[in-house]
Amino acid sequence: MKAGSGTVCFISALAEQHYQLNSEKPSNPFFQGSVTFINYDKSKIYCREERKYVDASSYYTVNSAFDQNGQLLLAYSTDDEAPKSLRKPQFIKTIINQGMSRRSGGSVSDVEDPYIDVSAIFEQFFHRKLNYSVDEEKKIIRLIL
Repeated sequence: MKAGSGTVCFISALAEQHYQLNSEKPSNPFFQGSVTFINYDKSKIYCREERKYVDASSYYTVNSAFDQNGQLLLAYSTDDEAPKSLRKPQFIKTIINQGMSRRSGGSVSDVEDPYIDVSAIFEQFFHRKLNYSVDEEKKIIRLIL
């Protein structure tokens, strides 16, 4: 799963079963429904996105996940301005997308995106096994908790 903002909230909501499945058909034919994330206990926060300012004009975002007791499980950032310790946790790997490039100003570079190992996070922090199945005909992947 791409390790952008909101990913840790998605993971913790799934692991703590704070979601509702919606069966209405979306406009995208490759999806069979949607998920609504809910928080049963407003006093417990399982994830947080927080801006940390480097100076008056730049910042980085820290994504954090907490357990039911409020203990920090994982904190990471995908922003270049973040300290290396937040950008290189063991669960995040950078994948170079072959054949794709990005343009910035006058330069061109390979596309390198950070991805998070969702299965490892579920097993280590939430003690739940994440399985998946691939439906080639419908072109979907089902995540099974």
